[in-house]
Amino acid sequence: MKKKRRLIKVIGVSLLLLIPFLAFILFTTPEKRLSKHKGSSIKIIGNISALKQISKDSIFGNSQGTMGGKDLCHPDSPFGECYPPEGSVWAGPREMLELELNEKQITDLVNEFKPNSLLIYDIKFNFNDDMAVIEATSLYPIAPGIARAEIRLAKNRYVVDKLYIGRIPALESIRKTLEESLDTLIINSLSAYGVGLSSLEIKNGFLHANVHVPLGLVQISNDGMLIINADAIQQQDKYEEKEDYTIM
Repeated sequence: MKKKRRLIKVIGVSLLLLIPFLAFILFTTPEKRLSKHKGSSIKIIGNISALKQISKDSIFGNSQGTMGGKDLCHPDSPFGECYPPEGSVWAGPREMLELELNEKQITDLVNEFKPNSLLIYDIKFNFNDDMAVIEATSLYPIAPGIARAEIRLAKNRYVVDKLYIGRIPALESIRKTLEESLDTLIINSLSAYGVGLSSLEIKNGFLHANVHVPLGLVQISNDGMLIINADAIQQQDKYEEKEDYTIM
């Protein structure tokens, strides 16, 4: 009986010590939050709900297939560039584009099209020289709260220089796991919409990317607005139509 009471006391004391620590992580923020961006954003036209459902079906339904097979990848590409397989909804006419995206455009794109399985929200990007500073709200139990990462490209791979949860440096194991998973996460997120990445560079406050995409899916207007035309993808007639909208 005494041992049981002692165990209960130990557990109680441990919880009392743990609760303030968790509260500090959850409710403290980095010393300086990233500000809300201004400037050109993105415009979504066409049936975006259909595009997202097609993307989901192509990944999980196994009826369409998606990019990523070893026989479809270009071995010389540092980013594992792949073309969609035959029979895929993404396997129609394609085009190569050179994109120059500002901080707000990449912020809005990521928030709009990130995988639902990714438990981070309110993502913001800042570009500093050759580095991306990314801030987001994490709902992962091992790292809850406001997270901030400094990420750069080095020798064709992503390097996470710093990772904070609130004002606390994340465990090295968490930083390393994030670093090792970034390449796969980015490639899979893009390929889910038929987008292949050939090169990527942060330069002069912009993200420069060479991508190959389904013909007409991505456009740039004369005033720098990034346009996503969901109607460029066929096989959407079974989905409910949605109105066009602009993210500002």
